[in-house]
Amino acid sequence: STVDVFSSIGFQKNVTRNIRKFPVSDDGVLQRYEQRNWHQDDVELWDPAVFETIDDLHQDGEDAISLNEETFEYALREFPFLFVKFYTSDCSNCDDFAPTWEALGEIVTDASMSIVDAFMKEKGIGDNQYSEEEYEQAVNFMAPVLVTKVNCNKHPKICLDQKIRLYPTMRIFVNGNAKGDYDGHRTVMELVHWVSHIEAENREPGQLRMHLVERFANERTVRNEVEQEWNDALTEHRAPRTRNITRHPGCQISGHIMVDRAPGKFLIQAQSYGHDIAAHMTNLSHIVHHLSFGDPDSRNYIEENWASMPKGFVKSLHPMDGNVYVT
Repeated sequence: STVDVFSSIGFQKNVTRNIRKFPVSDDGVLQRYEQRNWHQDDVELWDPAVFETIDDLHQDGEDAISLNEETFEYALREFPFLFVKFYTSDCSNCDDFAPTWEALGEIVTDASMSIVDAFMKEKGIGDNQYSEEEYEQAVNFMAPVLVTKVNCNKHPKICLDQKIRLYPTMRIFVNGNAKGDYDGHRTVMELVHWVSHIEAENREPGQLRMHLVERFANERTVRNEVEQEWNDALTEHRAPRTRNITRHPGCQISGHIMVDRAPGKFLIQAQSYGHDIAAHMTNLSHIVHHLSFGDPDSRNYIEENWASMPKGFVKSLHPMDGNVYVT
């Protein structure tokens, strides 16, 4: 997460030097190291190598399969590797990412078709021995990973059961069990590398098939030798990033800000550059240890000489101290 402070009248934007943030573990233990402000705009939110629009990509059908309550349960049962994008139709980040996800679906389909075609050639199966529907079923069945999507506006029960808090959320299931959420660069090659890592952890060496998807992804997205070198370096050195879906850590924010005018107000808001947040699934519970306004030296003087002050005046300087807000 990122702590940014700004003034609504246009001054003192991104004043973070006087704000400190320390992580709190999911067990409620305050960590000793200060957490840096990780700017999420460092993460690529879509693949610039995918230049087609979502309408262009859908002209020959949808390769990222849309699921409903029934087909989602079926896919969990029948497909050992299931990659699902949970999204909403009113999410701008989802719209930006949609062509990349569909391109990933197309690439996996192309790789799967090559597997099916090689198998049929080996077995001597001719084109007149199967229907289009049977061929499509074979392609989906032989896919190294089934790329799908769930619209949480249309199917809220699925997303509620899966505890989806951010849109888009890319979650992989292995043998029906959630293995993690993807949290890296939203490019085709990075997604493929991550799934390859998951496959290597959960399939025997002789059963690995994601290397075929990597080959098709290279042909689709890598444009020149320089990009190829970068791609190889990423594959070798960058560790796959996974968001642990069972942990819910927090943070402690402390410091002070200078306001432009009085009376005024400030707002603490949960926000993400790369996701739309599902408010009804987000835990924003917090405790106010201390919150006061005014010059610290003046406040300290008043508190040290509180005996000469009206009853209750000192407490009125920080009335929210110790309050707990559960959401």
